[in-house]
Amino acid sequence: MIKVSRITLLIMAVTILTSNNSFTFAMEPIMDYKYSLEEHRIKRAKFIWEASLTEMVKANDLSTEDMKSVKNYLKDYIKQSKSEESRYEVERKALSVYRVEDLVKNHILDEIQGNKLKKKLNKYDLNDLE
Repeated sequence: MIKVSRITLLIMAVTILTSNNSFTFAMEPIMDYKYSLEEHRIKRAKFIWEASLTEMVKANDLSTEDMKSVKNYLKDYIKQSKSEESRYEVERKALSVYRVEDLVKNHILDEIQGNKLKKKLNKYDLNDLE
């Protein structure tokens, strides 16, 4: 009987001691992501464009100067589009596969090079940019 009363007393003491203190809840740590989802999509699309252009240069389908002019065109498009749209929206439009048609229209690439670049870009899923 004495053991039971001591155990009960101990449980009550622990309950009282913990109830007097403010309750603390374990909080889930906040993940500090390096990039947001939009930035990740843009970085992926930039990588795909870069890799496709580099593949075409290695295959002698594109000269290094053509590659530089394509990169400069994309950079200029992004810089000129400083409108009310967000940076993500502007870069998303600049890196979509449909931009290849503008490169052909502006005579930066010829039609054969444009079609080859489109095929290389369409291998990858860039639908999240459209």
